Amino acid sequence: MNRNKLATLTLTVLLLTLILHLFGMYDYLYVKFWFYDIIVHILGGVGIAFSTLYILENPKYIIISTIIFGILWEIFEAYYGISGSPVGSFPYIIDTTKDLIDDLIGALIVLSIIKSKK
Repeated sequence: MNRNKLATLTLTVLLLTLILHLFGMYDYLYVKFWFYDIIVHILGGVGIAFSTLYILENPKYIIISTIIFGILWEIFEAYYGISGSPVGSFPYIIDTTKDLIDDLIGALIVLSIIKSKK
């Protein structure tokens, strides 16, 4: 994939993720639709993976960068009290684990796209 196409795709996915997140917070879509969080986290994983590919030009780091940024996002949620459950509670642990898995699914989607382009 050429760099211009990758840059456009990366920015589009990141912008879409941001817009969905902002609408989700504004209109309580995370609460109204049980699957909304899954969609946003998978898209976030795709955005991180494409960003990593664009910046480092090497797919080897996609998984590790997605894990790192996913964990940083979960810390952000916990710090600002927007995780939905008290930190350390069983629902919090389940939700955080699910979120990180969803992030990784996004990264795996990008890896499969890269593999199919070879």
